Amino acid sequence: MSVTKMEEKMIEEGSKKVTDKDIQKVVDKSEEIQKKFYSRGPLKRFVGDARLLIALVKDFWSRKYRNLPYGVVAAVVFALLYVFNPFDLIPDVLPIIGVVDDASVVGACLRTSSTPSVIQAGNSASEERKTVCLSTKRDSLLRHSHNLQKQLHALRAGL
Repeated sequence: MSVTKMEEKMIEEGSKKVTDKDIQKVVDKSEEIQKKFYSRGPLKRFVGDARLLIALVKDFWSRKYRNLPYGVVAAVVFALLYVFNPFDLIPDVLPIIGVVDDASVVGACLRTSSTPSVIQAGNSASEERKTVCLSTKRDSLLRHSHNLQKQLHALRAGL
């Protein structure tokens, strides 16, 4: 399995486990998470993306913006918490390589968060999450996924 596929699978599996407490943690720790992007080598290239992703989670949590499949929000939350956790797959205390994996997870999140498998993984994880997701109609899901794909494509073009 290639590194990219491994990261994509990790995002998909991780998004299935995201809870409301995880979303709240991203909101509560948003400044600390943002600082990790400013202070660490490979993550610096994602500073603007991090701001956008944190704002997306905050707006979703505050109910300002709910026109997004829960699976996408769950994938973003998983990636941001991965960056925040110093003891992830490769601990951040290891010079250089400790943050390279964080950057690769954020990149994988940007690449895959609008794919059908990630959307479905987060949306079908539990009945409780399904009630949180505002857009459950198929046409609404497709419309918003398409819009997100455009936004993510624009972000990737800037990488």
